[in-house]
Amino acid sequence: MRYAAVQNVAGPPSGRHVIRFPPGTRVDSASIDGSTADIDLSNDVTQQSGTFGENGEFKALVYTLTAIPGIDAVQITIAGRRLQTLPHGNLELDTPLRRSDW
Repeated sequence: MRYAAVQNVAGPPSGRHVIRFPPGTRVDSASIDGSTADIDLSNDVTQQSGTFGENGEFKALVYTLTAIPGIDAVQITIAGRRLQTLPHGNLELDTPLRRSDW
């Protein structure tokens, strides 16, 4: 699960026009609590701006991790803290994210 999260945050090779996590974003920790993946991302993720970018990157992460059998949701923390939203307020992070959120 950690490998899948790290690869998702890293994204595809450069030169491709895709939605990416902001440069420097990394997975600081990954664990499983029941059917929820707990992912702690570095503070670099807060540099993303706009609803389109935030939704795209987190949707990809949630879809990747919930494709792993037994994982139904993803709880995101940033630098060890559970935030209500990212700084721009476009995506709620205070509860676990599920595929049905999109």
